[in-house]
Amino acid sequence: MKEIKTCILKKNVLIKYLDDLIIIEKDTSSKLGNSSYGSYWEEKNFTYDLPGKWDYSSIAFINNEVVGYLIVSSWKENLHGHRMAMPIHLEGKEKVKIAQELYKRTAIVAQQNNCRYITAIVPEENLPTQKYYLREGFELMDNSNLKWFIEGRQFSGYISNNILIDNEPIEGEPSRSYVLRFKY
Repeated sequence: MKEIKTCILKKNVLIKYLDDLIIIEKDTSSKLGNSSYGSYWEEKNFTYDLPGKWDYSSIAFINNEVVGYLIVSSWKENLHGHRMAMPIHLEGKEKVKIAQELYKRTAIVAQQNNCRYITAIVPEENLPTQKYYLREGFELMDNSNLKWFIEGRQFSGYISNNILIDNEPIEGEPSRSYVLRFKY
């Protein structure tokens, strides 16, 4: 595999590569479907300001071509991964390597800022992504940790058998998900 270069996805970098991100996003959403990935993000989703978003999100390149992104925000002393995608034509092993590099880039800044955890919500039906996170050392949050997540993120949802259920699901988005976290 060719060399993967990553950087923090500052807002000006996002604007520069927005068309590339939207193409990757639409293709990923189309391939995986709403139940496994959700509706594709549009420009307004990518450019929406969240705490820490421009400090912790990351983007990956191979030969100056965008090959992945990870959108992250901060909450208390933690981070949350909102969206990660790579071009659908890439092989699984390539996607795993790119995902690892995206998370490494984010981890550098997270550790410099004494962040404790990064969390990710993964739809119940998206088994490959769940398996990826578990292989990478993330833990599947149980009921007690999910309470911590709901309270800390001020999330409108409830817990059923270690599954987070959204009280206010967005149309086209999965409403039943697992939450995973990684300790820095």
